Amino acid sequence: MANPQPDKYTKFSNELLEALARIRISGEARQVLDVIFRKTYGFHKKEDQISLSQFALSTGLVRPLVVRGVSKLITLNIIIIKKDNTFGNIYRINKDFDTWKPLSKKIRGVSKKIISVIKKDNLLLSKKIHTKDSIKDTIQKKEKLPTHLQTNSFRTIWAAWIEVRNKMRVPNTKKSLELALSKLGKYSVETAIKMVEQSVERGWRGIFDLNTKTKGGTGWKQP
Repeated sequence: MANPQPDKYTKFSNELLEALARIRISGEARQVLDVIFRKTYGFHKKEDQISLSQFALSTGLVRPLVVRGVSKLITLNIIIIKKDNTFGNIYRINKDFDTWKPLSKKIRGVSKKIISVIKKDNLLLSKKIHTKDSIKDTIQKKEKLPTHLQTNSFRTIWAAWIEVRNKMRVPNTKKSLELALSKLGKYSVETAIKMVEQSVERGWRGIFDLNTKTKGGTGWKQP
């Protein structure tokens, strides 16, 4: 039976709490944000180094959903990240809530579609998001899913990466998705998942080898 004590609490300003009440943060993004609050303000720190495995352990979410939550918080400009490929990125809350960016209705609609697709254990987004030339039609014609797409965890992060491409307004053509799947097919499922996670976390439109470094060393710009 839980028995929280009044001397164990996370301290942050009422202004920040009121700002959070005014912005919609749904699903895994809110869970990830709560972990960042706990790891930073909960220990009287402005920032902290948090690995994906720590997020997963604290939230109960699988790593692809953690990555998607982080990506959404970046889009909202609620968190600021310093890239570190060794022990995990360094996270801090963006206290300047006037710079937060609520998701548009269009983006919110896309997110709901993706959540629905993941729950149904499907491959890609609905036809409203993808054209008839999408990889979905190609897979149906072949009547067999590529090896990686037969794995639930890979399908989940794959959908998250497609969401990133949609937000960047990058066409998800049959050819572009086939090329991405072809490259990932050269690696084990575990490595392929990490490669796609990397692209989701960094907001990349493409799939690259692990620990790809970009100009300036920040890791957050498109190579």
